[in-house]
Amino acid sequence: GVSSDSSGAIQVIADAPVVVTARTYNVGDVGTFGQFLPGVEMRQTMTAGQTGVLSLLSSTDRFRTNVGFINLGEQQVQVRVTVYNASGQSLGSRNMAIPPGAWKQQNDIFGAVGAGMVANGYAEVEVLTQGGTVWGYASVVDDPPGDPTTVPIVIQ
Repeated sequence: GVSSDSSGAIQVIADAPVVVTARTYNVGDVGTFGQFLPGVEMRQTMTAGQTGVLSLLSSTDRFRTNVGFINLGEQQVQVRVTVYNASGQSLGSRNMAIPPGAWKQQNDIFGAVGAGMVANGYAEVEVLTQGGTVWGYASVVDDPPGDPTTVPIVIQ
């Protein structure tokens, strides 16, 4: 009962070991292209007081960067994303509210904060809600053709 253009998070509970993965993709003239997304365990998530880093991000005439988060908790979580250029200069930040058990993505994070063109930048991520638990990623999209690369968050 889910349409082909749906998106979101799925929780899997199992009594035995399982491997959970996903692939999001586009259909092109010569086949499909897309990206792999891993299943996430609680031990891979970040909470308030930790900093996560998303590296090798770009916003140019050829690339754009989206950032996304999955809230693995039972309360709404506020996350702050601050983007930097390759020299470490802060270019702006954006707060995002992620509902409980949900996935949310900010397309073109550099554009969303008014940063303009940036090659080889990065983002720092903070969970602002005490008790919040999230996992994050960036998707650097080669546009055209729209081919993405997954950048999983690294928790410092």
